[in-house]
Amino acid sequence: MDQPKRPGPNARVVGRGRMLALPIWLYLLLIGVAVVYFGGFSGSLLIGIPFTLLALFGLTSIARSRVWVDGPLLYSRNAFGYRPPMRLDELGSAALTSFGRNRGRQLLLTTRDGTHLHLDATNLRLKPLYGELARFIPEGSSVANPLLHKRMSAQRPAVAVDAPRWPM
Repeated sequence: MDQPKRPGPNARVVGRGRMLALPIWLYLLLIGVAVVYFGGFSGSLLIGIPFTLLALFGLTSIARSRVWVDGPLLYSRNAFGYRPPMRLDELGSAALTSFGRNRGRQLLLTTRDGTHLHLDATNLRLKPLYGELARFIPEGSSVANPLLHKRMSAQRPAVAVDAPRWPM
């Protein structure tokens, strides 16, 4: 039986829109609106309207995007709606990309049965998700790439190796 796309009442939010991205989208919106207002017909068509639409999409994405974890299930929603859930205990690969030329940082998750999930790690705050991934991906595992291991290692609980022993 297929899992519902929406998270249950016990799901925890582990990713949401990053507020640090808000000024950039507001700046693009300001540029777009200013060019529409002052730029004339051709400036509006070439620059103003595309910048305004892009900024409105970015702001909508920040406001609507969420990631939840309910046990081993990962639920996500972007500006276009809910995506099918993914089982974290069946991950085949997980990679955090570097910033690309035309794309920001992405978190790419793939299960062993081939289900893919792409999360925008530039506009989403995914720090709590890295802690959840650390529960399912052991340290040094080949499932995750080195950049993701670095992010997960900061979220793993610290284990004191040379802790003093109490006398019995």
